[in-house]
Amino acid sequence: MVRNEELGPELPVPRPLLAVRLVLAAYSIHDSHIVDTTSVFVDSAVEMAFCEACKLNSVALLERIWNGSHPETSPSPADLGPGNGPKWSRRHYLRTDKHYNRFQFQGAIVEAAKHQELEKAMEMVQWLYDHFHGCIVPFGAVSAAASHGHLEILKFFKKHEISGKLGDDRDEIEAEWGNVVRWGRRDVEAAAENNHFDIFWWLHKHAPAPLLEQCDEKRPTRWKSTDARLDSSTLSCATRRFTE
Repeated sequence: MVRNEELGPELPVPRPLLAVRLVLAAYSIHDSHIVDTTSVFVDSAVEMAFCEACKLNSVALLERIWNGSHPETSPSPADLGPGNGPKWSRRHYLRTDKHYNRFQFQGAIVEAAKHQELEKAMEMVQWLYDHFHGCIVPFGAVSAAASHGHLEILKFFKKHEISGKLGDDRDEIEAEWGNVVRWGRRDVEAAAENNHFDIFWWLHKHAPAPLLEQCDEKRPTRWKSTDARLDSSTLSCATRRFTE
């Protein structure tokens, strides 16, 4: 741990950057304090928003940001009150503040599901599930997986989902491992529009009907217009493929 006046007191120090170690070693500088301090000074990556870091396809970067953040056992600056916490840094909030934690997870899981490569997308999703618990997988993440043909990710979401009503906030979600998944009709539409008919029928079979009924009740006009966009030719094609 070191004190950094810009970031606040006692932030965990990630492993020194390789580039810093190599440059300092070239000048025969091996003192750990100098290496750590120099690495902290030049390492701006640890201050990236988690959802932005997910766009770079690097689990190592996610690990670096996570390990450089205050652990869950530390108090959130938001709970300490104005003027009582350290200077602002994402790393003070990522793991300690439940609201910021959930916000970052929602953005990150959408970015992970968007990856074109299934293997990379799955790696990112699994990492996020290993580190974030009791959060909400938003509609956008499920739709992204459906539109990119990532059936394995949808099955993963289904296997590890926990119960949660539409409108629950994090205080009402309890889990040692797993997250609430928001399924919706946009998922089916995204699968059909991109000719992923195996996903179309999987969602038709496995998407929770009670949630869809709630959506009908809350936004009937929206879902009627969504149904209209699923043209008859697309549905016919999907039907033929899985009934022949």
